[in-house]
Amino acid sequence: MEENNLNLIDYPLFSSVINHPEHGPRAAEIILSTILDKEVKVRNLNVGKISMPADSDLRGVFMEACVEEKQAGRILDRAVFITSFDPYAEGKMLYTLKKCGAANLSEGSDDEAATLYFYIHGNGDDQPQALRELAAYIAETTPEKAVNPELRELQG
Repeated sequence: MEENNLNLIDYPLFSSVINHPEHGPRAAEIILSTILDKEVKVRNLNVGKISMPADSDLRGVFMEACVEEKQAGRILDRAVFITSFDPYAEGKMLYTLKKCGAANLSEGSDDEAATLYFYIHGNGDDQPQALRELAAYIAETTPEKAVNPELRELQG
């Protein structure tokens, strides 16, 4: 990565994309739908930066969202941390913490409130192709990495 290029893992770019008045809600829906592996409509959203030491190459952003499942109509509260570091040192791409606080390191939590950690460099062999493509795009946000229709829409 060149020093002047920003990727979606970098808070300034992530924030400007998600908070864009016209395109931001759709961008958030694309990212959340891909991570959650279900179509969602964003009802409320907050984004932020994961604080790391200034001399560190580790980066991260987060989204706290109230979303509605498009198919089932259920309302879900999700906190999604997107990181360039592995929070559990197990090499997985996606970790889910259920609202009871117990770590459930397998996918598929149906809790209405859950926290997800999306490690963009994790092993995603057991994850959907779209999630692996999103991880690569977040790590290196270039037109060449926008390999599916949703990522091309994000690339704009």
